[in-house]
Amino acid sequence: MYGKTPYKDTVYFEYVKANIVSTLGQGKLIYDLKELAVLIGLKPTHNFKRRVMQLVELGVIVADVAYTEKGSLKAVFKLPEVEMTEIPF
Repeated sequence: MYGKTPYKDTVYFEYVKANIVSTLGQGKLIYDLKELAVLIGLKPTHNFKRRVMQLVELGVIVADVAYTEKGSLKAVFKLPEVEMTEIPF
């Protein structure tokens, strides 16, 4: 059977999840992969990238595209925006 294999909730994943959510909630609101890794004290390894993409799949954070200074594109990550609905009184 083909498809995505389910991820395991490891201590590493829980550390990445907790620190990325708290980091994105303060300071700059948009970070790239390398900046996120440095801010939470990890190296931007393949496993770190997999865990960040797992957070995107779960809807905890949002991936977007941004231009760099040289004109190329890079992936950036941010918290999902909460839409405020107007309540009539």
